[in-house]
Amino acid sequence: VTYSMSRLGRSTKHLLELSDMFQDHGVQFVSLSESIDTSTPAGRLFYAMIGAFSQFEAEVISERVKAGLANAKAKGKKCGGHNKKRNSQLIQALREEGMSLRKIAEKAKCSLGSVVDELKEGSL
Repeated sequence: VTYSMSRLGRSTKHLLELSDMFQDHGVQFVSLSESIDTSTPAGRLFYAMIGAFSQFEAEVISERVKAGLANAKAKGKKCGGHNKKRNSQLIQALREEGMSLRKIAEKAKCSLGSVVDELKEGSL
């Protein structure tokens, strides 16, 4: 039993594979919000149809987001996280002194992730 099929699988193929696995193990699937019960032929049909529509909806949303980001970029807007400059030399020097990553982030006034990224880039 699940509340919604959207919580069960990411694609039609994945949902059909799950359906086959359920059937092989004698498990009947029931979705509460879509009123689907795979113990009936009609339920199995709706399971496949809703899976296909869910995948379609996800792909359309993805296309719209990508188009919106491209439009914003074309208009000169910046999208994404902060693009602060890191003090590479300070980060490298503090690490060579044996300072912890958290302390380095504190001293360099950047995130822990930025410190890790900088140290990875510096070792290349």
